[in-house]
Amino acid sequence: MFEKRDERTTKVCANGHVQDPSWEQCPHCHPKAPGDAARAAELKRTMIGGSPAPRSGGNEGARRTVVLRDQQRPPVVGWLVAMDGPQKGDDYRIRDEQTLVGSGSECQIILEDQSISTRHVSIRYQDGKFTLTDLDSSNGTEVNGAAVSKVALADGDKVRMGSTTLVFKSL
Repeated sequence: MFEKRDERTTKVCANGHVQDPSWEQCPHCHPKAPGDAARAAELKRTMIGGSPAPRSGGNEGARRTVVLRDQQRPPVVGWLVAMDGPQKGDDYRIRDEQTLVGSGSECQIILEDQSISTRHVSIRYQDGKFTLTDLDSSNGTEVNGAAVSKVALADGDKVRMGSTTLVFKSL
């Protein structure tokens, strides 16, 4: 399962995650809790330089270093923290752009809740303000207990989608 890179200090799993040599399984590739699958997918999406190509021998598939200033990732401007539901305790970054929240794989924040639509809401950060828009979800969205279609978000607001309540934190 693991490819040894330097027998004294590290080993690497098949997906390129550097591991302690004493670990039996890669915690990124083999999540144990239900919410860990989305977290592992997020990790794979956000690895600097991505996963290395499969190795067949020499250094042709070796990992490379990527200069951070070349990454061009928008800054984190806020967070959503799951207070209940299947992913209780998980937190999600909101970046300086539109963030889609839902159960679909095209969303930046994926919630494993059967009562959440594929594309449930959009959170947009523009000119220092956050706006949440319900994307015609099947079960609707509530902010601080009131049903909404579009609303300005403030620090500490509670957003309810399906059986999941998230607390919004702005930076």
